[in-house]
Amino acid sequence: LAAARFEEVLGYEDSKELWSQCIYKQGEEKMLAGDWAGALAFFDRIPDYPAAQDGRRECTYQPAMTLLAEGDTDGALELLLTIPGYKDADELANKLRYAKAIQLANERRWGEAMVLFEALGDYENSPDELINARYGYAVSLIDDARYDEAIDILHGLDGYMNSEEYILKARYMQ
Repeated sequence: LAAARFEEVLGYEDSKELWSQCIYKQGEEKMLAGDWAGALAFFDRIPDYPAAQDGRRECTYQPAMTLLAEGDTDGALELLLTIPGYKDADELANKLRYAKAIQLANERRWGEAMVLFEALGDYENSPDELINARYGYAVSLIDDARYDEAIDILHGLDGYMNSEEYILKARYMQ
């Protein structure tokens, strides 16, 4: 009720600040009840109110934690990537992306794995895994008769594993 009254006179003195405080308090109540979507709806109404920024991030973080606990790592990752720098969102996102990249590499989905390993930079063993994914991708290109692409990638691997042998094989098969 108070928020509605302040909203009617938003241009008067400190009415906007008081209105924002009322809206924020309503959002806080929703958060305390675990109604993240409801809280977010309130916080979105006051984008310039400083405390609402953290409220919005928390309303994203908590559902991400729920998804993670339920085993929906893709859904959790999607949410965590929207709140960089908040709590441990960056570390969790990196762990999830790394695990996903390893899974993709194990499934021989080299292109997708390479994208994730590249995005991870120096995280964990990503640089070595990226080289391995590039190698796997190049070998799969040979199997698909895409020899020139395979040779270009294999040359960039500087003798990794038996890449030199695969270069010769690709040249022979051209």
